[in-house]
Amino acid sequence: MKGKTPTSVITDGHHSMAIAIQEVFSNAHHRLCAWHLMRNATSNIHKPQFTKMFTKLMLGDYEVGVFEQKWEEMVGFFGVEDREWIVDMYEKRNMWATTHIRGKFFAGFRTTSRCESLHAVLKRYIKSRYNLTEFVQHFQRCLSYMRHREDLADFKSSTGQPVMQTHFQQLERSAATIYTRQIFVLFRSMLNKASTLKVIYEEETSSCKIYQVSKFYKPNMIWHVSFHGEQDEFKCSCMRMDSIGIPCSHILAVLGFLDIAELPKSLVLRRWTRKAKEGISGYDDMGGLMEDSLAINRRACLAHWCKQIMNEGCLKGDIFNESRDALVNILSCIRAHSGDNNMMEEHAEYMYEDLAKNGSTEIETTRKAKRCSYCRKGGITLLRVP
Repeated sequence: MKGKTPTSVITDGHHSMAIAIQEVFSNAHHRLCAWHLMRNATSNIHKPQFTKMFTKLMLGDYEVGVFEQKWEEMVGFFGVEDREWIVDMYEKRNMWATTHIRGKFFAGFRTTSRCESLHAVLKRYIKSRYNLTEFVQHFQRCLSYMRHREDLADFKSSTGQPVMQTHFQQLERSAATIYTRQIFVLFRSMLNKASTLKVIYEEETSSCKIYQVSKFYKPNMIWHVSFHGEQDEFKCSCMRMDSIGIPCSHILAVLGFLDIAELPKSLVLRRWTRKAKEGISGYDDMGGLMEDSLAINRRACLAHWCKQIMNEGCLKGDIFNESRDALVNILSCIRAHSGDNNMMEEHAEYMYEDLAKNGSTEIETTRKAKRCSYCRKGGITLLRVP
């Protein structure tokens, strides 16, 4: 990582690991896995209703005062104020409560599921009985699968245009050209939520403009969005942009109120864009795609036109001859350009010698016995040969 330390770490809460992270990654924010905390709540308190309320309090986006009030009500209702686990969790609330973690970048992760999903993929390819040679072979297969899956995701992001589904179609179209397809889906959900919000008040100060955003029919729910014109920068009191890296619905409501058609650069995190891979060794600058992904795109294009040639070029003998000769010439030129023309010349020479020997260029049909790959019974396969 060239000396760059992580800004955030998620673990299962082991004490030794917490000490190590604090010593080695002193500037990183350490978060406890939400799934492990829910399991610990069940095993320590043994009350399903408590686990449900604790989970809601852990994941809820409350203000600090509201969080403190709900915590006191919860522990008082179940009478667990003096439990050691409850006291320890309250002291570590800045490591698990969304209220206190808000503003720290975790890219939307709350659990160690990313690591667990990687383990699940590895288990599909690697078994404990493998020796070292087999391990390396199957591990390479696993890497190939993961790279292929990434190529497919890049291909989907670079081709086509998603159908616009929100009332803010200009903003939606702008985001569709910037974000990867998966991130765009998350952004669009925020854009849908923005349609349920309205700007109820605006105030101008010496440094910025402040907008109060409220939800329809819920006047008590208010968020403050500040706009700094010189930096073209938006900030919201919910701090979800800082936590996830995607503009929150409150900021998007203000963008709609100001009739801004394009997503400002200050609201676009480079890691979520199509150009995130540009400048990285092994990637080219065409949309941030890997060379394998570009090859897939080009292969699909060539396959489309070759299929048209096959369907129409095989109908008549003279058309077939012209199509075949043209394709042979194209392939010869391609291999000559890449410095591998010897094989092509030998193949072309062999083909024309065979045609001259037979004295005909018409398509003939021959029969060859072959077994079915499914039922293993013998049959007849029709082959077309020059």
